[in-house]
Amino acid sequence: AAGAAASAARLGHGANDGWLQTLTHAHVGGLAVYVRACLDGASVIVHDGFDADAVAAALGAGGVTCASFVPTQLADVAERLAGVDPRALRFLLIGGAALAPSLARDALDAGLPIATTYGLTEAGSQVATAHPGDGAALRASSGAPLPGIAVRIDTKSRDGGSQTAGDGARGEILVRSPALLSAYLDGPATLESGWLRTGDLGHIGDGGELHVAARRSDLIVSGGENVLPTEVEAVLVAHPAVAEAAVVGIEDRRWGTAVVALVVRSDGRVDADDAWRADLTAHCRERLAPYQRPKDTVVVGDLPRTAVGKLDRSRLAAAFDDARRR
Repeated sequence: AAGAAASAARLGHGANDGWLQTLTHAHVGGLAVYVRACLDGASVIVHDGFDADAVAAALGAGGVTCASFVPTQLADVAERLAGVDPRALRFLLIGGAALAPSLARDALDAGLPIATTYGLTEAGSQVATAHPGDGAALRASSGAPLPGIAVRIDTKSRDGGSQTAGDGARGEILVRSPALLSAYLDGPATLESGWLRTGDLGHIGDGGELHVAARRSDLIVSGGENVLPTEVEAVLVAHPAVAEAAVVGIEDRRWGTAVVALVVRSDGRVDADDAWRADLTAHCRERLAPYQRPKDTVVVGDLPRTAVGKLDRSRLAAAFDDARRR
């Protein structure tokens, strides 16, 4: 309830809204739709799973004022909005994964009032949320923390002690909120003086906006250097020949863990000719430090995803191995 109230304070949703629900009920983002609607006295338009054509039609019908998507869903819907006027939509929450700036620009140009958001189950869904349509996604920002929710960035000092990072410094995201969990089913929560250690990495930027770099569990340590997959992926998808990209670390004798990439080609082909590969390599060499550059790249038809459309990083290494054997 506290999380839903904080969301309403930022986004202004209320009794006159109609929430489109396409997310799985096994995900906090899906459950949060019902909590917000119940507290507001709003209606929920429930779809049986995600169908991009049905969602585009619902947006054009005029009854949907609020919705929550992950980036892959946004991309699928954006492709189907030609001639559709989502006139009633007041905001479209986008979370669960990094949003590519190019997709954000396309969505904003199409008139979609996207509002990037960062949250997690332990915090009752939203922690930080941007104002709809304000361009936060173009700044790789999740917006400022919601009213009543505090966020700070913590690093480790040389002696191993904990210290709060200075403005703009990257470290672990800590959250304090009345919506935090009190305990896990099988043990206590990782709270320190009321603060939840999320394990995620980020920094606080201008205007107090939260910028999420990566989940700590996704961090790759290669040759003693820390590599954030999202930073490498952003460079890869900036190449016009790459539609999607995912980066993972695999065991390597020389590097300990080698950075490798799976990419989906923009032209739909599932091979990598020498000229295509050389051009992508040159693109990465100009934009990435040597330790960040993929040691190998494979082309795949699609990337493994979870039931809610998030990139399934737990399956990337196996998908890379499968593609290499073909």
